[in-house]
Amino acid sequence: MMNPVYNTNISYLCPVCADSTVSRFTVFDIPDEHTLGFVCHNNCSDNCVLIKKSRKRYVITVECAECDRPHVYVLPVPKLWSKSLKTLRCPSTGAELVYIGSMPDIRFAMSQKR
Repeated sequence: MMNPVYNTNISYLCPVCADSTVSRFTVFDIPDEHTLGFVCHNNCSDNCVLIKKSRKRYVITVECAECDRPHVYVLPVPKLWSKSLKTLRCPSTGAELVYIGSMPDIRFAMSQKR
């Protein structure tokens, strides 16, 4: 059984400038049937990532910095809030686009990419 956390971090690449942005969010930021958007820290893109809660799952839409197409991922509610690091990849190139998890886990994953 997964031990849930109620706040987490997300790191994502901007599809316009390809810079990485890290944001924090909580379970309370995404009530049922609502969408939470994440923008580039340079304000060059409206929404790099959208997370919508729909019943017992989250639908995550990522504007891809690698292939310039949006990708949609579905995670069950318990998986998004588990302590493990979630990595979302571009299905075309395999590039790591989004990390969701603790800051130490995200920093480690980002350091392995370089």
